[in-house]
Amino acid sequence: MKSLIHLFLSILLLGSCSVEKSEAIKHYNKSKQLYENDDILNASSEIEKAILLDSSNLDFQILKAKILTEADNYEQAIKILKRLLSRKYKLDTVNYNLGSCYFSY
Repeated sequence: MKSLIHLFLSILLLGSCSVEKSEAIKHYNKSKQLYENDDILNASSEIEKAILLDSSNLDFQILKAKILTEADNYEQAIKILKRLLSRKYKLDTVNYNLGSCYFSY
């Protein structure tokens, strides 16, 4: 009986996690579209929602850094990008965006 309860709880937890990740991706995609249309304020709001739902997705952090750069918040963008660099995540993309921050600063 205990194993059935554990199995049920595990399935319930996994299901709720996948729903949150799915919602996070929806917010990310909306944020990306808003960013591409130069709607920085709303893009920022959407990426924050995505990160709240799934803070482990590092692509969300890259988009957040790009949005911050467009909003002239270079220090915060650089901080995020340096953290991604230390994790050796998409080094070419991160270095490119880091360079953009430094040149725009």
